[in-house]
Amino acid sequence: MTGFSIQEEFTTVTSDELAATVDAVIVYNISNGNLFYNPNGSDTGFGNGSQFATLTNTASLTADDFFLRS
Repeated sequence: MTGFSIQEEFTTVTSDELAATVDAVIVYNISNGNLFYNPNGSDTGFGNGSQFATLTNTASLTADDFFLRS
């Protein structure tokens, strides 16, 4: 399966500060390539999550770029 079963679980933002306040679980900052795991949604901060990758030379990233396995 590619992408997320719930579209709102992935979103893009333009700052790391915004990444910590959105509802999505996986958040990509299009300005600097930082990729975050945000398990607590729009609550302040990332809860038990954090930045887990920085992508370089990536023009764009969408939910369909992920391959999910269960």
